[in-house]
Amino acid sequence: MKRNRTDAYSNSEFAWGIKMAQIAHDIPRSLIGLPQGGLTPQIRARGRRVMLLALLVLLLSIGDLLTTLIFLQSTGMEEVNPVAKFVMQSGSVMNILIFKAGSVFTCLSVILLIRFRWQGELAAWIATFILVSLTAYWYVYTHQFSAIDSSHIMNFTQQNDGWMILSSSR
Repeated sequence: MKRNRTDAYSNSEFAWGIKMAQIAHDIPRSLIGLPQGGLTPQIRARGRRVMLLALLVLLLSIGDLLTTLIFLQSTGMEEVNPVAKFVMQSGSVMNILIFKAGSVFTCLSVILLIRFRWQGELAAWIATFILVSLTAYWYVYTHQFSAIDSSHIMNFTQQNDGWMILSSSR
């Protein structure tokens, strides 16, 4: 006996799947940066550049996350991003991981969605520039911080309300 495709699903689930496929098919090619005439060698090259930049953004973001967690769990740090500061005040490493992963995922999703458009490449270059600058900042911060006497660090952290540190009890 031949089974109908809808046997495994209810009619509403099957109809929903068909509707989603139609919506995905109806998305204009220009919205995601695919030219109507197909992918030219220049457009393919742009897509490859954006993919490489996105990979670099991902790697630098992982480095930023690790450095942030190291400082938060040891001597502490001052966070200048008010949203990240709010998340860090929860004291939960998991909340920080979710926030960082969510923000990087959102950024990279948009960039990769429009990777064939010049705006996608520009966004990828800007994100890369920001994270390379942040990495350079962490490098300088780490070297300056290591040269400071620990008693000065304790005095500074007690006088600065914006200093963030994660206690090991959470």
